[in-house]
Amino acid sequence: MENYYQLAQIYSTATFRNVETELIKSLHSFSRKASIAVTGIGCVVLLGWMLDIPTLKSIFPGLVSMKTNTSLAFIMSGLSLWLWHKEGKSKNSRKNRYNIARSDIEQAKGKIKNPLFLHLAFNFSLAEVFASIVLLIGLLTLSQYCFGWNLGIDQLLFEESITAVGTFAPNRMAPNTAVTFVLLGCAGVLLNRRDRKNYIIAQSLTVVAFLIALVGLLGYAYGIESFYGIGPYTRMALHTAGCFLLLCLGMLFASPNQGLMSVVIKDNAGGVLARRLFPGAIAIPPILGWFIVGGYRSNTYDTEVGMSLLAVFNVIIFAILTWWNANKLGAIDIQRQRAEKGLKQANQDLENRVEERTIELKQVNKELHQRITERIQIEEALQTSYNLLNAVLESTPDAIFVKDLQGKLVMVNSACANVLGYAVEELIGKKDADFLPPEIAIILTETDKRIMRTGEAETIEEIIPSMGTVTTNLVTKSPWRDLQGNTIGLIGIGRNISDRKALEREVARREQLLNSFVTVAPVGIAILDDQMRYLQVNEALAQINGVAVEQHLGRSISEILPDAAQVIEQSLRQVLTTGEAALNIEACGELPSQPGTVLHWITSQFPIPGTNGQPMAIGVTVLDITARKQAEEARREKEAQLKEKNQELQHTLQELQRTQSQLIQSEKMSSLGQLVAGIAHEINNPVNFIYGNLTHVREYSQDLLGLVELYQQHYPTGTAEIQSKMEAIDLDFLIKDFPNLLSSMRVGADRIREIVLSLRNFSRIDEAEMKEVNIHEGIDSTLMILHNRLKAKTDHPNIQVIKEYGNLPKVECYAGQLNQVFMNLVANAIDALDEYNHQRSLEEIKKNPSKIWICTEAIDKNRVVIKIIDNGKGMIEEVRQQLFNPFFTTKPIGKGTGLGLAISYQIVVEKHGGRLECISAPGGGAQFVIEIPIRQMI
Repeated sequence: MENYYQLAQIYSTATFRNVETELIKSLHSFSRKASIAVTGIGCVVLLGWMLDIPTLKSIFPGLVSMKTNTSLAFIMSGLSLWLWHKEGKSKNSRKNRYNIARSDIEQAKGKIKNPLFLHLAFNFSLAEVFASIVLLIGLLTLSQYCFGWNLGIDQLLFEESITAVGTFAPNRMAPNTAVTFVLLGCAGVLLNRRDRKNYIIAQSLTVVAFLIALVGLLGYAYGIESFYGIGPYTRMALHTAGCFLLLCLGMLFASPNQGLMSVVIKDNAGGVLARRLFPGAIAIPPILGWFIVGGYRSNTYDTEVGMSLLAVFNVIIFAILTWWNANKLGAIDIQRQRAEKGLKQANQDLENRVEERTIELKQVNKELHQRITERIQIEEALQTSYNLLNAVLESTPDAIFVKDLQGKLVMVNSACANVLGYAVEELIGKKDADFLPPEIAIILTETDKRIMRTGEAETIEEIIPSMGTVTTNLVTKSPWRDLQGNTIGLIGIGRNISDRKALEREVARREQLLNSFVTVAPVGIAILDDQMRYLQVNEALAQINGVAVEQHLGRSISEILPDAAQVIEQSLRQVLTTGEAALNIEACGELPSQPGTVLHWITSQFPIPGTNGQPMAIGVTVLDITARKQAEEARREKEAQLKEKNQELQHTLQELQRTQSQLIQSEKMSSLGQLVAGIAHEINNPVNFIYGNLTHVREYSQDLLGLVELYQQHYPTGTAEIQSKMEAIDLDFLIKDFPNLLSSMRVGADRIREIVLSLRNFSRIDEAEMKEVNIHEGIDSTLMILHNRLKAKTDHPNIQVIKEYGNLPKVECYAGQLNQVFMNLVANAIDALDEYNHQRSLEEIKKNPSKIWICTEAIDKNRVVIKIIDNGKGMIEEVRQQLFNPFFTTKPIGKGTGLGLAISYQIVVEKHGGRLECISAPGGGAQFVIEIPIRQMI
């Protein structure tokens, strides 16, 4: 009775596990929707960063914005949860759960001692990867807060102002946000493991993350900043806290029948009580607290009254919740008692029916056992006889078969069945036409009838198809006679000789193939015996020797080639004596068939061993390479000519490329010079107008201010209207600040005039001819133009320029072209330092700031030296040697043409008769040295 009651319990459990309750379905649906919603919110915020829409980033003006990494982490978390549902649904269908339930019931019925409990474990790699990325983002952000690092991940996608609301570092998520992502990332990884212990840990971490997000949301609701921020660090955004709450609920509802959540969804009093109390316990106290805090802040009541109201309302609300749940649980308990009573009655009826059926089965089982015993004894006797006969038939590897007078198979052994490709049972009672092609079956049937008619045995070869192939069998057939000597059938014994037949055919085929090869081979082939007589010659060798094939056979070398016989026979006898082959020997000479023509051959001579291993003959191959030798000689001559022409064309192409690059660059610099000169001229006129009038403005203003002071001395108390106007315009400040304003305007005008002068000096549009110029002015103009690139950037300080000018006389040169050289070298130095700074941290840059030195000096009476030095990372020797080659550049595609240094080299060396070189080594910066004469030699 107890066993059947347990069976009913197992059946009930299996049925409950097979059917998903509406509650679990609803929670799963909410979890999937939550994953989609969180992913969507993250995408919307990321779109706000892309389009710079403040409302999408912070909801309301003045609130903290959701950071870029926060939105990315939400997208990854939502995708991880969504993939968890999708992959779990595809790999754990209802059919699998139904099969597990049925297996439990069958095992209980069969009283199996060790039932097999199936456990399906899946590794959702993609969902786990997304969860791991969220964990990594949180850990990296926490490491930045803990150790003061800047890993560059905060503004990797978008930059944020350092003055952003509630932000410690630009675009860096809050520390409590990072902690929450670490918790949810760990929970996501554990959730994908699908293990009971992992579910408990994952849901515990999710509950902690839910509490952190709830505290942040309550901080915004109550106006308490410390709830959503930690110290001076970045605050958690309002919609960040909301997304966390939604994501936490989605992860808790993802597997409600596992871990901590299994208590909530159980169909018992505890589960019902938890489902009814949890929403109120979570929602009511914060809402009630918000109203209490609102009343207190509006000065409706003081702190003591507020706390009292909170206590009273909590007692009332939770008392109502308790009474309501107790009433519902009482009704549920009554329904459960009724169900248990019905189950006990059904169990009693089931026990009675099983007992009656058991008595009937015992009687039937006894009768069946007697019949089985009798049948086993008969089968054992038959099996003994059959085993003896079968042992005889199966002991031979030959095929054995027996046919009756109608040609039906009465008996076959396994060897015969294997040859035919059928099982023994399939062949018994069948004729040859039932399993063989008609044309073969007719021949075999006629042969069998003849043997049974004549009564004489025959041994014949038969072609039998077997398993897609055709086999040849040597079969001996003899009449099968009864005790009276009458023929009652046929007995046959066959052996498969297909391998032997195939070997014979292969030997014949190879012999024919070898003869054909020797005959048609384009290489001369011959076989000679130990007396140097030709045993076999092909057509190719006969044509080389100029003698027909038939005239070679049986004749010696001296008879065919009398002039060369001595040399050839000596070489062949050495091969025959030593047993070593002489391969690929080049030879040349004239043949009687072609006198006066030198021919070339490659010949190989090798011994042919006999049965005892000793050489019995010699094989010779001769290949005519005369045409190849002639072609090689012609090719060598042609290659020499082409190489010479190629060098000429390459030199011409290089000259054309250099000329083209010079023309293009000259045209660009000419156009740029005209543009710069035009702009400088157009700016200079209005600036001069402003600058010239500033003096008059200063004089007029001093006169007016003096007049105002004179009025104040003689009329210290003016009318009320004048006094009001003086206070409105703050006359004292205006008198004090107006001269300063004019001074600032004059400084700005001076600055503009300096820039215009630098532009005109750099362009030198009026100095296309060689003139005496001040080198330092050209350098200063270059630095003025490049001043913006030397200023500090967001990721590194400014580049310091140190000028060490010597006492230089005016130098005779092309000023515009020399300024172009200065511009190229200084710009390259700035590029090198910028690239070096991108490879260093801000602390390393501050420790060793970027610098450019510009040094000038006169080394003798007629030469000056300009040095441009930087403290960048330097360059390797291979790069330094190619710096001045046209089109060579180390910059990325689109950032350099490779012409700047090549043109600079031509300007210095070819136009000015000077010298331009680079001195550099890895880690030692770079130094460009320009040396030009003070006076050009005509």
